[in-house]
Amino acid sequence: MVRESTHVPPVVPVAVSAACAFYAFTALSSLLTLERRLAAVIDFGVAVTAAGIAASLYISLRSRPETGCRTIRFIYAGILLAFTAWSVHATTAGRYASLLPRDQWRTVYCTARGEPRNWGEKFRVLTCDVREVTDAAGAVFSASGTMEAVLPAELVRSGLPGGIADGRGTRSYIADGFPLVLSGETRKDRNGRSAFYADAIVARQTVPTDSDQGVGIPMRLRSALRLRLIRLLYELGASGGFLLALLSGSREYLEPDTAEAFRSTGLSHILALSGMHLSLLGGVALGAGTKIGGRKLGIRLALPAMLFFVWFAGSSPSLLRALLMSLLSHGCLLLGIPVKAGALLAGAVILHMMIAPADMVSIAFMLSTGALLGIIVIGESLTAIVKPSIPVSLASPIAASIGAQCMTAPLVSLVFGCLAPCGILASVFVSPFASFFLVSGLAVVTISLLVPAFAHAAGALIEIQYACILRIIDFFRAFPPLSLSSAAGKMTAGFMPLLIGLCFVYLSFRSSKRRSSLEYFTGL
Repeated sequence: MVRESTHVPPVVPVAVSAACAFYAFTALSSLLTLERRLAAVIDFGVAVTAAGIAASLYISLRSRPETGCRTIRFIYAGILLAFTAWSVHATTAGRYASLLPRDQWRTVYCTARGEPRNWGEKFRVLTCDVREVTDAAGAVFSASGTMEAVLPAELVRSGLPGGIADGRGTRSYIADGFPLVLSGETRKDRNGRSAFYADAIVARQTVPTDSDQGVGIPMRLRSALRLRLIRLLYELGASGGFLLALLSGSREYLEPDTAEAFRSTGLSHILALSGMHLSLLGGVALGAGTKIGGRKLGIRLALPAMLFFVWFAGSSPSLLRALLMSLLSHGCLLLGIPVKAGALLAGAVILHMMIAPADMVSIAFMLSTGALLGIIVIGESLTAIVKPSIPVSLASPIAASIGAQCMTAPLVSLVFGCLAPCGILASVFVSPFASFFLVSGLAVVTISLLVPAFAHAAGALIEIQYACILRIIDFFRAFPPLSLSSAAGKMTAGFMPLLIGLCFVYLSFRSSKRRSSLEYFTGL
């Protein structure tokens, strides 16, 4: 037997130190004034330098000083990357410039960046690039920067198929890259931050402005494709709304009871666009290409299919992280470099931090990255422990679900104030059905576009699958989630699963060392 290498790729300590330093800088910037932020950053740099010198002196006395010094260099590289990304994020995120104070804004001329995102049941949030603003008297002021606009959900739905205009402005489908004119006022949101609450869409141009000419055609094509898909799936009823959520991330047609069922059973990650959707669609393209022209053609089709899906669905934090991992995996495959999932995740985190540092502080990124980290670290360790007693085909999905739940439990308990232990088993049973539903839905969409007469007949197939998924979820809804109100309860219930998961990692490490020591006696 050959002992498995325990070598840690350099990208792992770089990513770990970069993530820790980035969140440390972000926490300091949100809690302290500008002067104290600078002082804290200086103190942090001095402390890290002192720790590095102390570690270097300690390692120099050990038997392998070159390994420790190399690790310290990697850690310093990660801190430097984190400081660069944090500096970009601190100077650009949510910043705008205008002579008119924000509390006097009444009309905003802006360009939509992405589609409206859910913000509870009654509101949607839209990221916009601001160009001009007006006050109550109609005076126009130039402006620049990015803002978050809060729109009523009814206003967003009025521009979709089946929507009803309520007289509050034009009935417009809001699409990425298209200019909007919003009327409203600045108010405090539920977190105490200032936000522009739009009560009407005054106008929406159908042609991008001069500044958007470079992306005008792709964005108009994307908007047309999304609207065509929405119209098609709207005709399929509740199952079409569920399929639309899986394909595009839009939950406008998802039944409220279904959304609540997924949330209460710990299955919200299925509705959020992530690596599961991307890998599944890439696998479909790989399988179809392999059957048509061999594995080489399948590999060539998989990457364009994933890129198209990200372009069509929109670059959410979890989806961008999954795309970066796929690109790194394809690059290593072409170069013949063997790489493990942990190294791919670390590389994706570093790239994501440099490309979109604002995503690092989003809950979606933290949950998706934490869940995958739990699957890699805790899930694989638990699988190694139970592998001698339980078949891998059965142990692996359960261990992966446990690992994801353990790693994300602290964040879920602190942010949402509840935990759904039944989600461990619910994810094992529902995820395969949801994946099959997504593949079947793609077939239904293709058939409906090619032969519209068979649209309703093909829709009956996914309607049956949708009913089966709801039956399974209804079974797990009998086990209500744990509601956490006190801070002590959130901390205890959140970190206890994480500690249990780390115990699994420790036991796996100990058992692997025991097995490796016994290998020296095999064959005697």
